[in-house]
Amino acid sequence: MFNARYGTGFSTADFKDGPMNLDKDGNGTATLVAKPESLEWCGAVTFIVMKGDYSLALQIKKAVLDGLKYPDGTMGSAVPPKFIAEGYAYPMDNSAFYERLIKVRTGKLASGSSDMATIVDALNAGEGRVVWLGDTNAQWGLSDAEVLYNGVNNRPEYPTNPLYSHVAIVKVPATNTQFGGNLVMHYSDPNADLEA
Repeated sequence: MFNARYGTGFSTADFKDGPMNLDKDGNGTATLVAKPESLEWCGAVTFIVMKGDYSLALQIKKAVLDGLKYPDGTMGSAVPPKFIAEGYAYPMDNSAFYERLIKVRTGKLASGSSDMATIVDALNAGEGRVVWLGDTNAQWGLSDAEVLYNGVNNRPEYPTNPLYSHVAIVKVPATNTQFGGNLVMHYSDPNADLEA
């Protein structure tokens, strides 16, 4: 229920229930304790629990604020249907794939293509990352994904990190049941400082 409500990916394989202390009105605290065998999590975290079911979409009257870029998805929904792709890919540094990413063309990604292989390899790089696939896998497949933009990081319509010189925007296919929205893949030429 917690995952559905808040869009997290906690698993019963990683956590056990800790103490939950609620008053007669349903307010209090709940603690999640990481199992010792968890490969991703350690320690414990305590959440404040309050009675009520407020949807941010209903409570926030001014939905568009100047200067803010909202990710695609269903922010504020009581039951978000998918994880937001922007939040997954945004912090990744894909600069190790600069020479390959710079060559990726805009348009639909075809399974088996070099462009698909580059996107999948970059997303899968690094310890602890999930296994993205260039096929029709329901959760991690990118078949029919679309590269909306790939180039210099100067597009104000996308939420990008200005510390990177380039960005690839990959729209996750509707057939992916795990993520929705756009993967924002930042990268820079790792040799740029050496040439200057």
